[in-house]
Amino acid sequence: MKKLGKKSLLGLLIISIGIMSFSSVGYAGIFLPPPRPPRGPLKIGIFIWSSEVCTQSIIDGYEDILRDEGYITFFNFPDCHIYSALDTIDAFEKEGDTLFFYFYGHGEYDENTDNSRFYYKSGLGISSYPLRTELDQLEAHAKGFLIDSCYSGGFVDDFNDEPYLAMSSADIYHKAKGIGEPPGPGKFSTWFWLAVSLGMPDISAFNFACQFTSSQHPQISDMSDHTFFAS
Repeated sequence: MKKLGKKSLLGLLIISIGIMSFSSVGYAGIFLPPPRPPRGPLKIGIFIWSSEVCTQSIIDGYEDILRDEGYITFFNFPDCHIYSALDTIDAFEKEGDTLFFYFYGHGEYDENTDNSRFYYKSGLGISSYPLRTELDQLEAHAKGFLIDSCYSGGFVDDFNDEPYLAMSSADIYHKAKGIGEPPGPGKFSTWFWLAVSLGMPDISAFNFACQFTSSQHPQISDMSDHTFFAS
């Protein structure tokens, strides 16, 4: 057998290293997930609600109204663990997005903590100040919500700051009424979403609904420079 000279051995070594390097790149290229393509800003509607007071068909109607307002991405969380739902939103949303939350369920006010609380029959829920902490972590530049539940005014109190539009169907002293026996639409929500469907902007829709629900003392804090509807 003919012995390989030093130059031949060196050449073989270089070729072997090249093959190993190419194999490594190929292996990584096959098994690493492709990069997520960049996307532009989205208008995102998020529905968090209790099946004790609402139905999917009602939520579908509100989603259609938001779709007419340019919202193209939706998250639907009935009877959910709210912190898990918010983690899902956090993982998806980006800076530049518009987020509008609709909360519909039970509510109470805790004088000891000075917090309104939104919850389901199972006890899963969230209080106003912890919700503020969660939403502060979101990157979106526009964050708004309507919460339709009893004694929900504390949510507006805790969101009286930029960049939030916060609306509640009642203050901390009054119950929020529904139309008919539950599950069914909330009285404030019915008039509010009707106003949005008619092309009214945020504050006008809120004021329109207040005309029919003044006994509940709905609350609002508009510290956002964004128009969520009729924009």
